[in-house]
Amino acid sequence: MTLPQPLYPAACPTCQRPYPLPVSREPLTEREIDVLSAWWHYRSVQLAAKLIGVGEQRAKNLLARARQRSGVQTNGELAVMHLRDIRSPELLIAQHNPSMREG
Repeated sequence: MTLPQPLYPAACPTCQRPYPLPVSREPLTEREIDVLSAWWHYRSVQLAAKLIGVGEQRAKNLLARARQRSGVQTNGELAVMHLRDIRSPELLIAQHNPSMREG
């Protein structure tokens, strides 16, 4: 009896890096989406943290936790995976700047 072949190879045929194992995609928290969106637009954790009003280390921790739960290695891969959740810079500024909220 022969075993069925996997649907895809275990490693990339070009670079020989192993493919990540399929991971169930957990939704990101609102705060993780905020910091990921800010990082996506400004490409800086420091600027992202300042924009959403958290410390730089907190922003790094939020991104690291989101990457870990999503099973990716980089912020870019995380952003591509959650591209439809990325918020516009205008929305981020309005959400995190009390003077711009409609009241």
